[in-house]
Amino acid sequence: MILPYLETTEPGFADSAADTFVIHEHGVGLRILCGPCPRCSAPIDIPLFQETVKGTRSHPSTATSGIETVMCTCQEPHEGRPEGRVGCGAYWNFLL
Repeated sequence: MILPYLETTEPGFADSAADTFVIHEHGVGLRILCGPCPRCSAPIDIPLFQETVKGTRSHPSTATSGIETVMCTCQEPHEGRPEGRVGCGAYWNFLL
């Protein structure tokens, strides 16, 4: 079943992601979260850049708290998704 696009979050999204996502380390400063979106189940990869070459943060930084806000970036079709966007609209906080 294809879900319509909806910007939403639920407490269960974070729990599901914690159970199913894996973290791949790629050199210094790059982690990739991989797993199924807890809303639409599409496989997604979320790059998390800790620092740029000049030492400034390129991703909205939560490195000191260990919490990242993650959103679905799937390429699956979702009716009503605004043009130029990806994903199903789901977002959640991921504790690293």
